Amino acid sequence: MRRFFWSFITAISGFLVGMFILDMINGSLSRVSITNLVIGIIMMLISIWGYKKYVGKGLLFKSNE
Repeated sequence: MRRFFWSFITAISGFLVGMFILDMINGSLSRVSITNLVIGIIMMLISIWGYKKYVGKGLLFKSNE
């Protein structure tokens, strides 16, 4: 269950970053899209840290444990 929770948060943050990239491609940048980017990056960093700490496996890299 912990693995699902942290992976789900990472997926949501990827969705927010993807929405920013889509807005950037369409040329319709606004405060909302920049806020989505900032929130997405913060969520991604927290979820990668939490996944590694609470699940015990590296999400991006092999864990030494």
